[in-house]
This record gives sequence, structure tokens and C-alpha cells, in this order.
Amino acid sequence: MNRALAVLIVEASESDACRLVDWLSAAGYRVASARVETAAQMQAALAAQPWDVVIADCNLPQFSGAAALALLQEAGLDIAFIAVSGAQGEEAAAIIMKAGAHDYLLKSNLARLVPVIERELGQAESRRLRQESEAALQASEARYRELVENSQDLICTHDLEGNLLFVNQAAAIIFGYSSEALAQMNLRDLLPPKLRPLADVYLTEIRTQGCAAGVMQVRTAGGETRYLDYRNSLQQKGSTEPVAYSVARDITARIRAEAAMRVSQAQVTGIIAAAMDAIITTDAEQRIVIFNPAAEAMFGCSQTEARGQPLDRFIPARFRASHRLHIQRFAQTGVSARKIGQFGPVYGLRADGVEFPIEASISKIHVAGQDLFTVILRDVSAREQAAQALRRQLDTLHSLYQITALISQTEAVPEVVAAALNSLHSVLTADRSAIVLLDSAGVARFEAWRGLSDAYRRAVAGHFPWSLDDPAPQPILAPDVHQDASLASLSAVFVDEGIGALAFIPLSHQGRLLGKFMIYYNTPHAFSAEEIELTQTIARHVAFAIARKQATEALAASEMQLRALFASMQDVVLVIDREGVYRGIAPTNPALLVRPPEELLGKTLRCLPGRRSRTVHRRLPGRPANLARHPYRIRTADW
Repeated sequence: MNRALAVLIVEASESDACRLVDWLSAAGYRVASARVETAAQMQAALAAQPWDVVIADCNLPQFSGAAALALLQEAGLDIAFIAVSGAQGEEAAAIIMKAGAHDYLLKSNLARLVPVIERELGQAESRRLRQESEAALQASEARYRELVENSQDLICTHDLEGNLLFVNQAAAIIFGYSSEALAQMNLRDLLPPKLRPLADVYLTEIRTQGCAAGVMQVRTAGGETRYLDYRNSLQQKGSTEPVAYSVARDITARIRAEAAMRVSQAQVTGIIAAAMDAIITTDAEQRIVIFNPAAEAMFGCSQTEARGQPLDRFIPARFRASHRLHIQRFAQTGVSARKIGQFGPVYGLRADGVEFPIEASISKIHVAGQDLFTVILRDVSAREQAAQALRRQLDTLHSLYQITALISQTEAVPEVVAAALNSLHSVLTADRSAIVLLDSAGVARFEAWRGLSDAYRRAVAGHFPWSLDDPAPQPILAPDVHQDASLASLSAVFVDEGIGALAFIPLSHQGRLLGKFMIYYNTPHAFSAEEIELTQTIARHVAFAIARKQATEALAASEMQLRALFASMQDVVLVIDREGVYRGIAPTNPALLVRPPEELLGKTLRCLPGRRSRTVHRRLPGRPANLARHPYRIRTADW
């Protein structure tokens, strides 16, 4: 057996104590013992160390076995107590057994000593295990109660009719009711009215299946809709009615976040699709696992064909080694994203073998135990073409602004048309151009030109493709002059001059034709809507400037004629407003005025007529209502 056994012997006889130890040693125990004779000694021994068994002599003169048993019981120790006696006495045995001794033996018959000790040790171990189990159960129940009450999840129980039996504090917080109020409610009371029929479906499921799980939409005391992820099971203890145990978690925030994420993902997906960026994801071996539609369009390769292929397939051969080295270095860094091409240009390789410049960024994520590398690619050549188009547009707008400013500042018609031709060549990159103006007789004459020979100008002199009374003349375009039937009569002239395409743009202002722009290209040219719109805009400005200049010149000539007329007259010309106040005086015979003209300006009519004269206002026949003849008697300075 070789089992250690700690024995406390209450015995006055040392030889009897040794005899007990010998019995136990013979049975294979490694006995550690102590002998006491008094209560004080026993108390000290019990406090000194743990004991497996106490063997006490019932007939000690100073400290009886009953007293020893009482002392052990007072100590509250669960130790086997075996009473022994040197004399037979059934009455004494019954008394001490009734007091709580575990067994009674005679010193003359110790054959039962070892079996009794083994029995009591086993029972003590069982009691110890039971006590530990009960203590653990109590501790577990306490922890469970604390866990339930302090849990952030909803925990409740209900019967098979849906009546709530228990709810924790989290449930009260989620629903906004007190725990007591919830315990008086039914599951249906916590559902939105339109969803209450689903309670019957749930109760049927848990009654027949013994469990139920899912997401439940509930309504709080304040009317707010929330979502609970529940896991319920049906349990029955003994003969009691089955009870459903429910654990639910408030996932409202997650549901709303997922909805927002779906919206965000849809937006991101739309943005990516609109941006037309290629997205390629590779594994750690640089084999393609994701190849989006934009990548298909960019590289001319289908997703099915690209998946599983090495990324090198889409990289020019001269860049493959450096690309692999770049990926290896990137994988070893702690950086999650980086722009590719910081140390030089990056090129892609289409399926047809054509190289093209790209802009790329790379990111790394660790998913399911492996590294994934995602590259976002953009065809830079298309972006540069767009940038060039934008620059051309800005140059066009800038040129148009310069043309407008120059035309507004230019006074002479030759300067206007010269500036317009320069601008047309700059903006439209035309090979030749000219401006033709109609003279006073309506004959088209070259006003200015660029790159046209004298022979060509003589050959087309007087050509004007619109009627002079056309209120809305439209541009005439000939992308290929040799294919335009309306210009067949001039085909030989175009060949001699080397003209392949032309456009006639009318110069018109306020419904009056002033002339035309002529734009020429050496080869056939498809005129874009932007080119025609720009040319018409320039034409409108030029026509306005020409008409304004012509009007200015006509006004100046009219003023000169009026001044000459006034200078030849022997009368006085007065300008009088409706109130009879002099606003202008042109005396060719100052003797007719009573005062100098500068003194009469701003004065009334009374300052000029005689005192006894009658003023006659008579409208001239056939004249407007504001034009009248006023005969006056004039008072001169000497009368």
C-alpha cells in the first residue's frame, strides 16, 4: 500500500499507542503519529498539522474519549474518530457512537482497525469531494448570477406561451422597461404590431425543435426599433414545465453599420467602375487571383484567362526582374501601401504586345494565413491625352480672350482683320486664311489674307456664296474640296493652289452681311463642332468691330457735314428743351443775339424774344411731333 497516514492517538499508555502504530504499519501504511493525554495537548496537535484519523481511548482518567470527540467537533475538522477501549462495554460504545464517533474497537481485538480506517478515509474523501463540489456549485451559481445581471447581452426565460419569467438588467436597459414590468409581459408585447404573428412561428419552432436562433426585430418602450440576435433553447428540469432560455445580443448598431457599409460599398463600386481603374490582386507567389473588368479592358485579356497566371505576363520583359525585387522588398517592410514608380516610369504590356505607361499603387493584406498584394493601375497615356486636350481647350479660351481684347482695342478695320487672321492661324492651325469684305456696291473684295497667291485671289475674286439679303447665313464647309460638287468649277484652282479643305464663315451683324472668313487646309480636314463654334465666335466679334468702326466713321462724316452747314448759315440755330431752356446755340450771326451765347445757355426763352412780341409755335407740315418751327421777334443788343 505504502500510503502515508497521519494518526493522532489519545492514549495514556505509550505501549498501547505503539501497538496501534504497529498494526497500521503492518498493513502497509507509512504512519506519522503523535500521542496526547490531555485536552490542551490535543488542541495543540490539531493546530500543528492536518490529521487523517484520531484514535482515542474511552477510559482515560483525566481526558475521556467523549471529551476528545467533543473537542474535535468543536474544532470543526472533518477527521475520522475511532474510539478504543480495553474493556467490553456495549453501553459505553453506544454512547460514544451516538455522540458522533465513526467506530468503536476493543484493544483486545484490533483486526478491524485497518478496514475501519480505510472505510473512514474513503468516506472522508467522499465528504471532502462533496463539500468541494457544493462549494464550487455555490460559487458557480454566484458567478452565474453576477454574470447574468452584469452581462451586456439580454438574458431571459419564458414559457411556451411566450410569457416572460425572468429578465436580466441588460434586457431592462435595452427595452426601456423595469425588470418587474418585463416579467409581467409577453413576447408579443415587445414586437412591432405588424410582426406579432411571427411570435407564434417562433414558439412553434422552439416547441417542436427544442431550439431557435435568428434575428428578431423588437420595439422599445420609447417606440424605437432595435434588432436582437438570439440563441434560444428549451430545457426541462424534472417534472416541471419546459422553459425557454434565451440569450440575445443587441446588434442594432451592427445592422445599421452593415446597411451603411452596403451603401458605401455600392458607392465605392460605382466610383471604381466609373474611374475605369484596373485592379489586380496576386498571392505571395505573384499569381493573379483577382482581375477586374477594367483590367480586362486595359490589358485585352479575360478574367478567366488571367486568373492563375503570373503577373509577369503583363509586365514588359525588361522590367520583370526589378518588379519582383520591388515586391519582395515591399513584403518585408511594415508598410501596408505604397506608390509604384517612385524611382522610374512603370509600363504595362497588353495581350497584343503593345507597351503603355501606367501609374500604379500597391497594398498588402494578410488574409487566411497568406499575403495578398493588390495593385491599382491607371493607363497614364489616356490621362495624358486628356490633359493635352484640356491644355488645348485652355489655350483656345486664352486665344479667344486675346482676340476679343485685341478687337475691342483696335480702331482701324485693317488692324481688326489682321488680328483676326493671326488668331485663326494660332487657334485652328489653319494653313491659309483670308477675310473678304463687301464694298458699298456689295462686291466681295479681299481685305487681308495669309498664304494665298495672287493668282488664286484673282481667280476667286468676287465669289460670295450667300445672298446679300440672307438674314441668317450659315457656314459652308468643304472637308474635301475635290468631293464637293458645289465647288467643281474651282477644282483646278484648288489643285494649283494645293488646297484640300476649306470653310466659309459669314461675317454678319444685326442681319446685315459684311463679308466672310475663309479658312484653308492643304489636306482634307474634318471640321469639328468646336472649331466651327470658335470660328463663328471670332466672326461675330470681328463683324461687330467692323460694323462699329463703320458706324463711327459714318458718324464722324455726318458731324463734319453738319459743322460745314452751320458755318454757311446766316441764322441762329438754337437747341431748346421742353421746358424752354437753351441747351445749345450755334450763332453764325452773333449780332442777332442780345447776349453772348455762353451767357444764354441754361436760360429760358424770355431772355431772347422782345417784350411785346407774341410767340407762335407751329408744327411744320409732315414733320414729327417733336419738330416745330418757332418764329420770334428778336431783340438785338442795340434795340
